[in-house]
Amino acid sequence: MEQILGLPPMNQFDAGATPMFDCFQETPDFTPYNSVVANIPPDQLNSPPIAIADPVRRKFAERSAMINFAEVDKAPEDLLNRVLWNAMRGDEPYPEWAITATEDDQEEEENGVVHDK
Repeated sequence: MEQILGLPPMNQFDAGATPMFDCFQETPDFTPYNSVVANIPPDQLNSPPIAIADPVRRKFAERSAMINFAEVDKAPEDLLNRVLWNAMRGDEPYPEWAITATEDDQEEEENGVVHDK
């Protein structure tokens, strides 16, 4: 995106990314489109864990409610990845290649964050 605007890349990932020039055309297309109305109100919160019938999703909902999202990089990476995996993939097994032990895992265990592996 920076290249389109004539700006330098912000980091190495931007510098190595495929330019987005092909996403745009020289002349704009003002053809009207049909919008899709959101079927979930944007101000609706998640259901309380007790209302979730699936025990795995209930467990993840309870754990998610305790994650610190107020500070940058305080969310336990492995737990958050597992929550998102389950939300998108359901009962499909979590991939082994995604499991890496780090110092953060030790800190999470000391703070009472439990992971089912």
